[in-house]
Amino acid sequence: APQGYDAQTLKDLGDDIEGMYFLAQFTPFESPQDNPGMQQFLKAMKKNGRAVNENLLVGWSGAALLVEGLKAAGKNPTQQGVIDAINQITDWNAGGAIRPVDWTTAHGPA
Repeated sequence: APQGYDAQTLKDLGDDIEGMYFLAQFTPFESPQDNPGMQQFLKAMKKNGRAVNENLLVGWSGAALLVEGLKAAGKNPTQQGVIDAINQITDWNAGGAIRPVDWTTAHGPA
């Protein structure tokens, strides 16, 4: 279930979630110590008056990956240059906020 980390969702569903499993692939929002990526995410959400949730973390981490790809693509980045730069990253984790992703294998045909 994609919204299992959200306390309000759990409250709303009540007993209907009995037997369900939820997998969080990110650092808990409540434990950002020693995690610069999660601290940066929480600070950005607080600055913008947003309550944190998984969907916002996905968007934020995607934007952070794009920025990293742009930087790695050089002074005159092209779309393909950014794609190629990202596809060389083997352990990207949004500064520790999410589990590491190996972009050399994490997408495309199996």
